Amino acid sequence: MLERYAARTGNDLTKIEFYEVFAVFKLAVVLQQIFYRYHRGQTDDARFARLDERVTWLARIATASHQVLSTRSVGMNLARPFKAGKVNEMFAVA
Repeated sequence: MLERYAARTGNDLTKIEFYEVFAVFKLAVVLQQIFYRYHRGQTDDARFARLDERVTWLARIATASHQVLSTRSVGMNLARPFKAGKVNEMFAVA
């Protein structure tokens, strides 16, 4: 699919992995915001009760992907690498 998109648009997708990892982190942030509202009692939709588990899962996927990309020589400069041990702190609910 990416090859077809690149061919049709002429866009350079050599650094697409960065944007894929970034998208996973963004999704984790959105879910964390929803879970935080649920946790604080600002919404009572039972579907939100376990979103914290999804957030952790997405953060682990993104962190692991970032670590793989950081070790590959693909010409990317991921200026602020995340440390795997910091994932839970980044997405903790107070």
